[in-house]
Amino acid sequence: MRKATFFPKALKGESLKKEYQIIWRFFYNNIFAYIFLYIQNVLINRYMPTEYLGSFSYNQSLLILFTSVYSIEVYSVYLRYIGYCNEKELLKVSRKILFIASLLFCITAILYFKSVYYIWFLGYMWMRERLYFFRSKMDINTYGRIKLLQYFISICFLIILILTGNINHKTLLAGIGISYLILSFLYNFNGKSKNADVSDDLPIVSEKEIIKYALPLSFNAIMVWVLGAADQMLIDKYLDALTLTYYSVGFRIINVIRIGIGVIMEYWPRFYFERMENHDYNAIKFMYMIFMAIVAILCIGTIIFSEQLYWLMGASQYSHMRWMYCVLALSEMFRLWGAINMTFQSYIKNNSINVICLSFLGGVKLFINWMNIENKGVFILLNSTCLCYLIYFFCSIYFGCFKERQFKWNYTHKHL
Repeated sequence: MRKATFFPKALKGESLKKEYQIIWRFFYNNIFAYIFLYIQNVLINRYMPTEYLGSFSYNQSLLILFTSVYSIEVYSVYLRYIGYCNEKELLKVSRKILFIASLLFCITAILYFKSVYYIWFLGYMWMRERLYFFRSKMDINTYGRIKLLQYFISICFLIILILTGNINHKTLLAGIGISYLILSFLYNFNGKSKNADVSDDLPIVSEKEIIKYALPLSFNAIMVWVLGAADQMLIDKYLDALTLTYYSVGFRIINVIRIGIGVIMEYWPRFYFERMENHDYNAIKFMYMIFMAIVAILCIGTIIFSEQLYWLMGASQYSHMRWMYCVLALSEMFRLWGAINMTFQSYIKNNSINVICLSFLGGVKLFINWMNIENKGVFILLNSTCLCYLIYFFCSIYFGCFKERQFKWNYTHKHL
C-alpha cells in the first residue's frame, strides 16, 4: 500500500470503524472518572499538610508495589486468555492467588508499616481484578462505572477528613483503600459477574501456564517502581522533606497524566492481540502510529504548559520547581513508547524480555543514584530516570518492532 493512500484508506476502512467506536466509548466512560480524579488531586495538593504530602505519595507507591508483587498481577492474564480459554477456571485460579496475596499483604502492612490503616489498601488488587475482567470482556460501560464510583467514594472520604481536620497520609490511604474494597465487593457479586462464565467449551489453561505468564509482570512492577518511586525513598533518606514534597507533587501529576493516557494502554493490548490473531497488520500499523503520536503530544504538551498545569492541579505554590515534572514527563513518554512496542512480546507470551530490560536498567539506575545522590542531589535521580527510559525505548524497538516485523515476514512467506 502506498504511503499516500495508507491513512485515507485506514481512516475509512470498515475493519476499523468498530475500533473508533470502542475508543470513543473508552474515552466517554472514563472522562467523568478523570474529572473526579482531578478533583481528588486538587484537594490533596491544597489541603494535605506539607509534612504529610511526601509520605502520602511514597507510601501509596509502596503499597501498590506490594499488591503487584503478592498478586503477581495475575488478573493481567484476562487480557490474553479470556475468549480463548475456559473463563470459569481462569477466574478460579486468579482468585485463589488473590486470597493468598491478601493474607501476605495484611502481614506486611502490620510488620513493615506497623499500622492497621494500610490493611484496607488490599482492596486495590481486588478492584484491579474487576477492572481487568470487564476490560477484557469489552464491557466498557461497567469498566468506566467502577472507576467513576471509586473516585467518587474516595473523594467523599477525603472531604470528611478535611472537614474533621483528620487528614494525613495514613487516614487518607485507609479511606482510598476502603473505596477499592467497596467497589470490588459490589462488582464481584453483581449479575454480570455471575453470568459471565460462558466459555465451558473452550480449553482449560493450566495454573502453571497462568503463573508463568503473570509472574514476570510482578517483577516488571518492581522494576517500574525502582525506576520511579524508589527515588522518593532515596530523597527521604539522604535529602530533605521539602525536596521530597517537590518531587512528590511532580510525580503525582505524572500519575494523573499516566491514568489519562491509560485509555490508550487499556485499549491497545486487546486490540493488538485480536488483530494479530486475524493478521490484520495494516490496522495495527495505523493504530500504532496514532497512539505513539497521542502519547508524544500529551507528554510534550504538558511540559510546554507545565505552569498552567500546576495551577490546574492546585499545586501553584510548588510551580517554581516544575522542572522536576518536565523531566519526569519526558521520561514517561519514553516509557509509554517502550511499553507499546513491547506488546508484541506479550502476544507471543514472553514477558521475560521486558523484565530483563527493566531489571538491568533499574539495577544500574539504583546503583548510580545511591552512589551520587549526596553529592549531586535530586538532579541525578531525574536525569538517570530519563536516560534509563530512553534506553528502554531503544530496546523496545528491537524486541518489539523488529521482532514483530520478523514474525509477520515469516508468517507471510509461510503462507505464500
